[in-house]
Amino acid sequence: MIPTIDRLGNYTYDRVSCSCEIENGWSMGPGQRADRVPVKNGHLVYLISTYSNLFNRTNAPLSCSSEHTEWAWCYGAPCVAGERAVEQGNGTVNCTCPVKQSAMQTLGGDCAKESCTSIWSAATPESDNFASQHFAEYMQLHGYPHNPPAQMCASQTTAPR
Repeated sequence: MIPTIDRLGNYTYDRVSCSCEIENGWSMGPGQRADRVPVKNGHLVYLISTYSNLFNRTNAPLSCSSEHTEWAWCYGAPCVAGERAVEQGNGTVNCTCPVKQSAMQTLGGDCAKESCTSIWSAATPESDNFASQHFAEYMQLHGYPHNPPAQMCASQTTAPR
């Protein structure tokens, strides 16, 4: 969590620092692709967090239905990484993501409801389902390699994707 203090001296947080994996390959993000080109500054590279369905086959999704669940909205968030990690296409990038509070879904947590107490990079169930379906359909339509939409865990009550 990234603490801030308002003009009245009240501490709060509305952003978190997230560590995300750098992956080469297809992704979708906000705005035009040209607006998401990495910017090099010395040994650092500034990037924008995007969405890919790369982990749909290997990560079990987590759905948290409480409207009080805190999660990080990293889609489109600013990130920074070392130039070597970006050049090699692996490693991690640190992103500053706004904190949201609502029901959420994420590709992580391995279906374990007790993981809902952690802050995950996630989306609302509706947005997550749309992104997963839209990405797969777009990639298939254009003949690009991709994974199918992630399948929700059988024990979760959210409708399958």
